[in-house]
Amino acid sequence: MLVGNSHVSGIEILRYIDGMFYCPRQCSRKYKYKKGLVRHLKYECGIEPQFKCPICGIHLVDSEEEIHCPNKCGRKYKHKGSVARHLKYECGVNPKFQCIICRKPFKQQIRILSTISLVNSVEEVIYCPQNCGKSYKNVSCLKKHLKYECNKAPQFQCRFCNKKCKRPDNLKNHMRLVHGYGKIVIVEGLSEDEVFEEA
Repeated sequence: MLVGNSHVSGIEILRYIDGMFYCPRQCSRKYKYKKGLVRHLKYECGIEPQFKCPICGIHLVDSEEEIHCPNKCGRKYKHKGSVARHLKYECGVNPKFQCIICRKPFKQQIRILSTISLVNSVEEVIYCPQNCGKSYKNVSCLKKHLKYECNKAPQFQCRFCNKKCKRPDNLKNHMRLVHGYGKIVIVEGLSEDEVFEEA
């Protein structure tokens, strides 16, 4: 069903049929949104490639076209940062991490956490990938454990006694319950005097 016509650059007529914009130059390209067709007409249709990939040097038709891995592994990405991450952690690199549940090797630890979350959705428990024996019901608690506790010495010390805690929230609770200290804000990276200064 033809819904409406409009003009692009004064000459070409856009065809909008069954919810799609068709290229007026008969190149068989179609787009859901008008801006996609306008971009196609401006940068792609019948035009030589004018953008150069900053990594591999291949000329691209569209500046938003995918960037190929320079190692020619077949992977393509939309952002330079994704290509850089791929080159650092994935392309030609042996997996450095292993899931403790399924023993599958992974090139990135974050993928282990997401897989653990999926695998354990039935069991309702997530085990620490460092084999420390701890288990958690959600990934956010596991991430806190990995950041503050797993194989780490206590780094937060009470200013009133010799009590040391691995997590800032545990120190806050200790100071409130044991020493009756009111509102406490613990900010990592500050000296002891700055941390415990009352407002």
